Amino acid sequence: AGLGFAKYGRVASMKDVNDAMSRLSLCYPIVIKTPAGMSTTDVFVCSSEEEASRAITSIIGKTSPDGRNVAKALLEEYIGGVEFAINLMAFSSRDSNVPSRLLVTDVWKYQKTKQARYSQAEICNPADYPALLRYATNVAEAVGVRVGAAHVELKAEEVKEGSFINPVMIEVGARLSGGRKSIMTQSAVKNWNPFEALIQSHCMETCQIVSQNTNYLTPDKFVRHIFLPIEQKGRVEKIEIDVSSLATLHSSAMIVKVGDVVNETTDIVSCAGFVWLVGDRELVDEDTDRVMSSFKL
Repeated sequence: AGLGFAKYGRVASMKDVNDAMSRLSLCYPIVIKTPAGMSTTDVFVCSSEEEASRAITSIIGKTSPDGRNVAKALLEEYIGGVEFAINLMAFSSRDSNVPSRLLVTDVWKYQKTKQARYSQAEICNPADYPALLRYATNVAEAVGVRVGAAHVELKAEEVKEGSFINPVMIEVGARLSGGRKSIMTQSAVKNWNPFEALIQSHCMETCQIVSQNTNYLTPDKFVRHIFLPIEQKGRVEKIEIDVSSLATLHSSAMIVKVGDVVNETTDIVSCAGFVWLVGDRELVDEDTDRVMSSFKL
């Protein structure tokens, strides 16, 4: 389909890594990850042969997050830029006179560390990212999504503040977005229920809340997902965080508790906890500062 995507190869040893990098014309940094993972679990951004070797040792012969033994890891080209998740819903009517459509339901922009660790995710106005919407729609069409949900993760180059070009896919799946993003989108977009829409789509019904001429939903409220990290390994002696005073608090969850022995956060599932905020952008920004300044572990 002529769409850009990250170069990749299957590897089981450092010889495989070196061969794949030569074949694909790659240089460090590269990404090495388990072939069937989730939430950045067992995803390593490697800046040297030593780091790549440690990643291979951590993955090969071990049990992947889906419970299967890993014989080969996935080596990927490291794509720079800003990461986005674009979620879509495909509607195909039984009526042949009604054209099928791909509706962009929500767009999320991530803030991540160099180690691929999430720090925040925030909902965006799709109208501000026309090139990314076209790309994500083309990806969903290219892999054959005709009904149900599509989840496209990509990176794009920021050429000036808020303007992005050259999107490159890093993942596509026929599913709703993971975590609470579907629920948070429901809170941000008036009259939108992603779960009802998913059923409507699979029942070959048309979307009920938006006109046929609209190809995206616009959020009425701003949403931010805050990831609370564990900065060093050890035993948790105290947890401090102020959420009771937050004007925009939607929900929160603390995963660790006092007395737990923990390791430094490397992925979503090893975070200390999460906070979800929804409301006016200015108030969400203020509450974000309150959360980050009050959180101590």
